[in-house]
Amino acid sequence: MSDAELRRELLDAFEAEYREHLQAIRTLLEQGGVAGAGLRDMFRRAHSLKGAARAVDLPRVEEVAHGLETLLHQAVERGGPLAAADAAIVARGLDAIEARMRDAEGPGAGDAAGAAAESDPEPPPVPPAAEATLRVPAAEFAALAEIVHGLSDAALGRRRDGEDAAEAAEARALLALWESPELEHAAADPACVEFERRLRQLSRRLSLRRRGRGELDERLDQSVAALQAQLERIALVEAGSVLGPLAGMARELAREQGGELVIRLRGMDLLAERQVLQGLRDPAIQLLRNAVSHGLQPGRTAPLQVELSLALQVGRLELRVEDDGPGPDLGRIGRVARERGLLPGRADAEPDEATLLAVAFEPGFSTAAGIDRLSGRGMGLSIVAEAARRLHGTARLRRGAAGGSVVLVSVPLAARRQTLLLVEAGDALFGLPDDAVERLLLVDATQVVRPDGRPLLRVVEAGTEAGGLAPVAWLAALLGRSGAGVGAADSRLSGALLAVRGRRCLVVVERLRDVRTLLVRAPDLVGIDRRLVAGLATDGDGRTVLVLEPHALLAALLDAPRPAVAAIPPAAAARPAAPATILVVDDSITTRTLEKTILQAQGYRVMVAVDGLAALDALRTAQWEIDVVVADVEMPRLDGFGLLAAMRDDPRLAGVPTILMTSRNQQADIRRGLELGARAYIAKQDFDQGTLLSTIAQLLP
Repeated sequence: MSDAELRRELLDAFEAEYREHLQAIRTLLEQGGVAGAGLRDMFRRAHSLKGAARAVDLPRVEEVAHGLETLLHQAVERGGPLAAADAAIVARGLDAIEARMRDAEGPGAGDAAGAAAESDPEPPPVPPAAEATLRVPAAEFAALAEIVHGLSDAALGRRRDGEDAAEAAEARALLALWESPELEHAAADPACVEFERRLRQLSRRLSLRRRGRGELDERLDQSVAALQAQLERIALVEAGSVLGPLAGMARELAREQGGELVIRLRGMDLLAERQVLQGLRDPAIQLLRNAVSHGLQPGRTAPLQVELSLALQVGRLELRVEDDGPGPDLGRIGRVARERGLLPGRADAEPDEATLLAVAFEPGFSTAAGIDRLSGRGMGLSIVAEAARRLHGTARLRRGAAGGSVVLVSVPLAARRQTLLLVEAGDALFGLPDDAVERLLLVDATQVVRPDGRPLLRVVEAGTEAGGLAPVAWLAALLGRSGAGVGAADSRLSGALLAVRGRRCLVVVERLRDVRTLLVRAPDLVGIDRRLVAGLATDGDGRTVLVLEPHALLAALLDAPRPAVAAIPPAAAARPAAPATILVVDDSITTRTLEKTILQAQGYRVMVAVDGLAALDALRTAQWEIDVVVADVEMPRLDGFGLLAAMRDDPRLAGVPTILMTSRNQQADIRRGLELGARAYIAKQDFDQGTLLSTIAQLLP
């Protein structure tokens, strides 16, 4: 693509964007008395318009937008509705922008919004809103036209298949003649000879027709597939065509600030939908402006290093802007946030880093000492967050590993072909992106343990005897679908082990269907959860496939509150005929008495021990076979972990199910207990007798 073609493409995109901003501001002005959220929206749009004009190198338009931004910022700071005089200045400023867009090289309608107020020109007529345009290379269009012609020819041949109806009618007439009494004893009759001749001719024609129909169907399939692929090639563009020019804008901004900038672009050859890339362009502009403003601090002599990258991450498009500037000042962020009342809770409570960095996305939040053309008004990151929300994505800020700052904007992809694992859950068909599926598993429900009410499965790594614990969740239950099987104790569970950025979860489904590459489009149905459903597709049988978003799915599965009482499969909840024997091990007499009372009330036989050594003695010498052990961790002589280790090393005791119930509920403690063989882990802080009873019921044979 030549420089002239690239500039024309960027101007086409800017024209649609600036008209959208102008129309929205005019609509608010027509309502009169603009205040509050409406006034802030006008300010944000003027701010975005200024940055977009800079990105396409329209300094005269940028100047007017900057004047509007300044005026509207003052109005926001004052509070109350926009004054009538200021509204008139804004209206004339919008007219000035349109005039300068009509003749970018000629004289403008005014130097800025303030000048527009003084000159008071006659407002030009508002032109109709520009339609979205798509520039297609001639070679791509020629290829598309050729495919359409081939498809048309194949369709015409398909219509000619109507002639088969006449031949079929003739075949039925011949069959009736063959079965008629007149031919029964007249094999040598001329009529019979004529019948045989016509039958052979018809048979040959039908045979040729069948072969032709098969070839025609193949041509139709090939043409449709080629048409689909060609349309996708036209709809997808290289990221560099939209984001690449921003590098020059960033370098110019740095020079205006008296510094130098080295910018690296990554992933600019990635193909994505133009609409999604255009949605990411404005956040990219804001992030580059922030990087220059905060990174080129007084006294810095080395060039500012900035990297802008785009990458595919498990079914999502991720924009990343990283710089080697001073990075977020957490102390200053905390002070400003407290002054503005953005940190809930106790005044003396120290917020964590993630909370402080999230505050930076609040509208109007800024730690800058003053206001200039690049920063200070606190709108840059809030515009980034708002743009991410419009695209059903997220924006995150973090400190770089070696200093500086990193901002990640992650959004779902729009229409594109994806390889999906198709699964059935409830009454629906779902698709899981294959790059999020680590493996498929078929396991016994009895292998699932429930520490602290959460079901877990030990997943053995391939080729080793080691493994880790993965949470287990039923997909249909999460999505509220009917027919969700909970898995009886003797049932087999089918599922996909999802792995995204170090987080894993076994998603249990009713049926693993197939792996297919399908065209995924943006979800447009009412009543679906856009946080979990990234798109829609259609399988080969015409069924709608809800394509799930792996990041959001794992967050919903892993971050959900722990259930007060774990679900008990009916088969596991059945009480054995003879009373089961439970051994309670705890050095606290109060705890032992409480647990013993609860268990005896349910009909269990209960034995008690004061520590791990006493428990081992009871396990080896008790009159009754002990069915379940409920043990504390912190005990004298031998603690709960030591008890588990000793039971694991004794073949006679290794199979006795053990529940740890303790106040030590750190993840490291839970992991250690389960790795030593505990079947469940219950925190005393969240003790609920229903949790204890249901967990014991699940462990009994």
